[in-house]
Amino acid sequence: MVHTFPEPIKLAPLVDDETSSTQSESSETTVPNTFEGPEKNLEIDFKLGIGHARGFREVPRSDLDEMLTAGQCQILSRTSNEHIDAYVLSESSMFVYAHKVVLKTCGTTTLLQCVPFIKRFSERLGLEIEWVSYSRKNYTFPEEQKYPHTSYQSEVAFLSSYFPDGSAH
Repeated sequence: MVHTFPEPIKLAPLVDDETSSTQSESSETTVPNTFEGPEKNLEIDFKLGIGHARGFREVPRSDLDEMLTAGQCQILSRTSNEHIDAYVLSESSMFVYAHKVVLKTCGTTTLLQCVPFIKRFSERLGLEIEWVSYSRKNYTFPEEQKYPHTSYQSEVAFLSSYFPDGSAH
C-alpha cells in the first residue's frame, strides 16, 4: 500500500511594493497544510442496570466542559431527546447515552485526556465501565499531535494505565 500526503503549500515570493522587486527563489517560504482530518474515536460503554438511572447523561454541563477542555475542544451546541444528548464540538461531536459515551474529535485535540474524567464521573454515578474502544486512522501530520497522541505506542500506554486488562490491536 502506498501512502500519499498532500504537498506543502508554496507561497509566492514576497514583492516589495516600494521597489517592485521580488525576493529570490531561495527565500521562498513553505507552509504545511496543517489541518489534521483523521478523526480520533472513543467509545465507552457502561454495564446496564448499574448506577444512576440516567447514567452518564446525569453528568452536569460544567463537568463536561471541564472534561472537554482537557481534550482541547468545547461544546458549541446541544440537542437532546429521551435517549441521547448530542453535542456539536469545536472539533467534531459527542454523543451521550445513559450507558454509552461516544467522542469524535479531529485536529490536534487530546481526546484521550478525557478518559480520566469519564472514569471519575462514571464512578461518582455508580456506573461500571464494560467496554472501551479507541480508534483513529494514520495522522497526516503526526509531528503536530500532542501527548498522548504523539504515537500509537504512547496512546496504548496511556489507555493501558487506565484499563490494565485491555488489549491493543
